[in-house]
Amino acid sequence: MDIRTFGSIAPVVAVLAAIVAVGVWIGGLEYKVETIDGDVRELKSDVGQLKSDVSQLKSDVGQLKSDVSQLKSDAVELKAYVNIILSNIGVGTTTSTHPVKLSKVGKEIATNINAEGIVKMRIDELRPEFVSISNSYDIQEKAMELGESIYKGLGDGSKDKDIIKQEAFKNGLPVSQIYPVFSVLLRDTILKEKGIPLQISPG
Repeated sequence: MDIRTFGSIAPVVAVLAAIVAVGVWIGGLEYKVETIDGDVRELKSDVGQLKSDVSQLKSDVGQLKSDVSQLKSDAVELKAYVNIILSNIGVGTTTSTHPVKLSKVGKEIATNINAEGIVKMRIDELRPEFVSISNSYDIQEKAMELGESIYKGLGDGSKDKDIIKQEAFKNGLPVSQIYPVFSVLLRDTILKEKGIPLQISPG
């Protein structure tokens, strides 16, 4: 092949080379696109799994909250039964009548520890707990739950707390048996504020 023949086909060769180069480039680009597409699909799958895991976690947390709520309810009920047993042997702070009222021991303790004054001191912060409650039973249940918080809210080393501990010791009771004294007084206060009559059987 002479120089003139090569010179005549050189442009064609250059074009063919360019076409091949473009083809190779497009092939590489398609591979990259396919790789990216695969990565995106895998990422979507991971995100989907993550959403599923988060959903399951929310469900587990919801169940845990339900279990804790039930446990609190059971604990309140258990305390009520313990107090009934103590009442039946003459040492409980509340009676087994319905609705619950202070026993003779409970009234004496209430006077000695100024329970009414303590409830009045805490009533503003406790009142919101009863905003959405409108029946006597639920008010009493909520008050029973809050009796312990009234005591603990007095603060460690407070004079009121020391008096309560001394009163529990004097009557041979655990401090927890004085919580219902606060609960009954709190219940009565809330019922009065809501204009709900409290009918207590005699005795």
